[in-house]
Amino acid sequence: MTSRERRVVIAGTVLLIAVVGPTRMLPAVADKNREMRDHAFRRLEALTHAREVLSRSDQYRDSLAVTINAVVTDAPLVVVVGTAAEAAAALSLLISSHAARADLRVVSLTPTADSSSSTVNSVSVRAEFEGRIAGVAKMLEMVESGHPVLSIASFDLSSPEALASDDVPERLVIEMQITGAYIVREAA
Repeated sequence: MTSRERRVVIAGTVLLIAVVGPTRMLPAVADKNREMRDHAFRRLEALTHAREVLSRSDQYRDSLAVTINAVVTDAPLVVVVGTAAEAAAALSLLISSHAARADLRVVSLTPTADSSSSTVNSVSVRAEFEGRIAGVAKMLEMVESGHPVLSIASFDLSSPEALASDDVPERLVIEMQITGAYIVREAA
């Protein structure tokens, strides 16, 4: 083989590699290009969304303030401006008025309030009542479904006297632990 033939064979091989090589790599390059373009579009969408959120940050802040005020407005007796003692007194007053409406006699009320320095604290009242079963049912309904939101942590119902006759209504003793929450805010 002459040097001219050798150059033609080498040039042909190089030309064949130059033509066939890129055509075999073309799908991989196209896939990588598509992947990079999709990634760039996703980042652009995220950047656009972030700019939109930042442009409305005042609205979000105002919306949060409105929501917090709505929560505070919706819980008038468990949201107390002041101290834990005021929260306990407010809950005791509420339970006492519920008992009067349910025709139950209040035997004792023992309020306790969490006086920690967090924003939302718990307040509870251990209450003992006497009355009839209709009053018990009405009291349970008022506590569980009334306003503000309260829960019954413990409940005990007993009859200290055996039924003497059918003419006398049975006297029941009810012991309840009623719990609620209060929010301490600074006075305006």
